[in-house]
Amino acid sequence: MRAFGYDKNDLEAETPKALREVTLALTREELDSVIAFLQEVRCKWGQERPQSHWHFRDWATGWKPSEPDFIIACDG
Repeated sequence: MRAFGYDKNDLEAETPKALREVTLALTREELDSVIAFLQEVRCKWGQERPQSHWHFRDWATGWKPSEPDFIIACDG
């Protein structure tokens, strides 16, 4: 598994940085939502025309632009 990200204060960055650690500070409800998102991605991964990546922001109801996006990318 590889992890990448952007600094929220660097709005002009074009390339994400490789991360050695990722921390998600979540409420129980947010954790449940992330788990449901990951399960849906897992189900869709094996479809005939798989996507290359999925955005949590496109999936989660109530997502706000002030919140970070969570992206799952196919890696093989």
